[in-house]
Amino acid sequence: MPRTFLSALVFLPCIVLLGCGSSASAPSRQEGAAALQSGLDAFAQKNYAAAAESLTNAIGSGVLNTDQYVEATLKRAMAWAAEGKYDEAIADLTKLEAGAPNLDQVFAARAFVLKKQGKVAEANAAMAKARQYNRTIKEFM
Repeated sequence: MPRTFLSALVFLPCIVLLGCGSSASAPSRQEGAAALQSGLDAFAQKNYAAAAESLTNAIGSGVLNTDQYVEATLKRAMAWAAEGKYDEAIADLTKLEAGAPNLDQVFAARAFVLKKQGKVAEANAAMAKARQYNRTIKEFM
């Protein structure tokens, strides 16, 4: 019991001084969310350079949840492909393949990138793999 009391005496001032959270993280969350929305809006408007930049900021913010991170990374890969930055696009998709919850979309995006590169056979194979996860998935355009 004295040990517990001693531990409380040591850690209580740390908790009081540091608090449970940091007010500095709130703007970061807001900035990350704003960057994500800005990137998605730019992508929808086919402004791929702006989309890639905003989505890179959102991903780099470190505040996105898993679904947001996957969506941002998929859209960034497709934006990079539209801009002709195929290596960056493939690198993003390769990272997502390791554990994204929606592998059908990852492989469909890979098919999109490969098709943009003129690699039709590889694109068809990637799309076939996407359909193994979701038979109704549509090709990205």
